[in-house]
Amino acid sequence: MVIIKPIQSVRADGSNGEKISAIASSEKNQRRKGKMSLSDREKFIVHLITVRVAGAMDNAPEAADKVLGTLKDARVRKLSEEEVEDIISSIEEEMKGAGTFLSHRKKEWEDDRFREETEKWR
Repeated sequence: MVIIKPIQSVRADGSNGEKISAIASSEKNQRRKGKMSLSDREKFIVHLITVRVAGAMDNAPEAADKVLGTLKDARVRKLSEEEVEDIISSIEEEMKGAGTFLSHRKKEWEDDRFREETEKWR
């Protein structure tokens, strides 16, 4: 006689819905130790870009700045205000330079395209 057991659902984390115990959680953290993680500076850059893009899309840059402040306090407490200001100014400077470059390339592309079209008319 064959006994068929019902299949239990298993979540992506391998659990069957029960809370992970403190022991399992500490084992998981030990496995992560060998992997490289982001520095506080890198984490802040990720948050800065994400919040700025979301703020631009929602046309709410002031709200984005408040969210960024909250994220900084919650996720990257070790960064000083001086470091934060340095990161923001460096990224803004880089974005301006990239914007100038891309605008110039777009103009060149449009000029080439216009030239090609006008040559067709001759």
